[in-house]
Amino acid sequence: MSAEADRLYRLLSGLRDLATRSLPPETAEVSPALVAILDALAEGRAQRVSELARVLGKSRPTVSVEVKKLELQGLLRREADATDRRSKRLVLTPKGRALHRTIAEARRKTLSKALSALSPEERRTLFLLLEKATKGGSV
Repeated sequence: MSAEADRLYRLLSGLRDLATRSLPPETAEVSPALVAILDALAEGRAQRVSELARVLGKSRPTVSVEVKKLELQGLLRREADATDRRSKRLVLTPKGRALHRTIAEARRKTLSKALSALSPEERRTLFLLLEKATKGGSV
């Protein structure tokens, strides 16, 4: 089973790398780690550094450094939380939302092209199996 796990990791990494390499030049200043933060914020999976750390499986100090980089690039800002004055919410700026849309569209095009090599039935099977494996792994 460990050989299969390694193979799955290589395949998933290959897809991620394919999507990353296809990004347009204007996204060059944003590393894959920073894109993951933009994704989590844009998708509503997190609003605070602690939530991002949990969602991304990283330490809070690591995420804090990455968030600061995005802040310095003008891609996100911290806002006071209306329900907890001690806490700050992370919010994408208009520039951050626009960059995320550019990244998401480039990824969509690249992965759609990769999926076009599969028949509709193969795509359905691929998604069903990946969803099953994801739920089975408590991801």
